[in-house]
Amino acid sequence: MPTPTPPPILHRADAPAAPKLRARLHKQLSATGAEQAVYQCDPGGLPPYVLVSAVRRETMIFPCDADGEVSDWGDLVVIHHMSHADALAKAGYSIVGPAVSR
Repeated sequence: MPTPTPPPILHRADAPAAPKLRARLHKQLSATGAEQAVYQCDPGGLPPYVLVSAVRRETMIFPCDADGEVSDWGDLVVIHHMSHADALAKAGYSIVGPAVSR
């Protein structure tokens, strides 16, 4: 008796892809022990400029101005590993253009 063929894995064709807003690296900052940068964000989620700071196994996003001056230290996003891309993705954004370099 032949082995039955398993049914194909079906994907939901009606499930739309999550919209991705864009964040562009605006300014890289240096801070002792932290990887920080200012990103300019598309409208529709985060403020126009955000500071993304990765330090000690976590990454946080704060609202700021174009120079990186934080306007409110209440974090908008926190993830528990160091990744600018992952923190921005949690807020619905993808990084376009150059990425942060050390």
